[in-house]
Amino acid sequence: MSPYITQNHWFLLFFVAAPLIIFCGWRSLILGVLRCGIAVLVGWVLIHFAVDRHWDLRIAFLPANATEQQAMDATADGASRVFYLILGWVPAGFYAMFWFLLWLPFWWFMSRRGKSPNQRLQLTGNARDVESAAVDGLSPRAAGN
Repeated sequence: MSPYITQNHWFLLFFVAAPLIIFCGWRSLILGVLRCGIAVLVGWVLIHFAVDRHWDLRIAFLPANATEQQAMDATADGASRVFYLILGWVPAGFYAMFWFLLWLPFWWFMSRRGKSPNQRLQLTGNARDVESAAVDGLSPRAAGN
């Protein structure tokens, strides 16, 4: 494998950070959206660090007998640094959105699993069942007193 990848820990951390941030909770959809935004921001920073590290590694792995052209190629191109500084949020956003779309079914399942039977009845039952479930939920008998 290329030393640009194996020794660039920012690059590897980018691929691990978004799923960890997005899957760290399931309680609320709003918090999931906020975590997705945080994952985009963290991904943008990590991409910027990874590109900087890539150029540092290109200079570090420059052979001792490199020609003048090879030395210029290893140090001259700053376009990728500027591009990812300005637009690095785009690939970070797509990557975070991918993991967020995988998180949505997990959130749906976990949020439905955590509901009590009365709350499930309110979501799926007809109006009469909803009224009886609401009354049963407020009675001292249902509260365990």
